[in-house]
Amino acid sequence: MLELLLKIIPLGIASTLSPGILAVVIAILSSKEKAVEKAVFFAAGSAVAALLIVGFGLFAGGAPTDGKTAPISSSADLVLGALLVLFGIASLRHGQERDGIQRRNKGAGPLRWFSIAFILNITNFDAVLLLFTAVHQVAQAGVGKIYEMALVSVSSLFFLLPALAPLGMYVLFPGRMKQVLEPVRAKLLKYGGALCAAIFLAFGIYLLLKGAGMMR
Repeated sequence: MLELLLKIIPLGIASTLSPGILAVVIAILSSKEKAVEKAVFFAAGSAVAALLIVGFGLFAGGAPTDGKTAPISSSADLVLGALLVLFGIASLRHGQERDGIQRRNKGAGPLRWFSIAFILNITNFDAVLLLFTAVHQVAQAGVGKIYEMALVSVSSLFFLLPALAPLGMYVLFPGRMKQVLEPVRAKLLKYGGALCAAIFLAFGIYLLLKGAGMMR
C-alpha cells in the first residue's frame, strides 16, 4: 500500500502543474458577476472530466490474474510507457498557455463554464495521461476496493487542485487570492515543464520495463 502510494503521489503532483487552467479560474474569480458560482461550475466540469478518466483507467488496469499481469494490462503498460516518454520529451518544450479564454467568454454563464471546464480538462493531455497512469497502477495492484477508492480519490484530488485551490483561497481569503496564486502560477510556468518531463520519463521507462516483463 505504501509502495503504491509513493508511486502515485509524484504522478499526482505532476498532474497539478496546469498553469493554464489555474489562470482561467483566477480570471473567473476576478470577474464581477457570479464569480463563485461560475468557479463552482468550473470545478464541477473538471470533476466530471476526472471521473471519465478514472473510469477508463480502472477499466484498462483490469485485475491481476494469479499474481501476474494480464496480457491486456501488459500491452496497456507498454502503450502508456511509450506515451509517457513521448510526453516527457514534449514537456521539455512545454510553455503553451490557454490565453484569452476568460476574455472570449466574458459573458458566459455558469453552465457554459461547466462545459468549458470539461473541455479544458479532458484536452489537458499531460494531466490526463498522468491521472490515467496513476489510476491504471492502482487498478493493477489489487489492493482491495476500499484502498483502491482511497488511492484513486487522492489521484483525482491532485488532478482537480488547479480548479479547486483558487476557489478555496477565494472563499477563505478573498482579498489575498490573486496575490498568493499569481506567483504560484508564475513558478509553474517557469519550472513545471522540467518537473513534468522528469516524472513522465521516469514512469514511462518504468512502465515500458514492466510491460516487457522486466519489472514487477
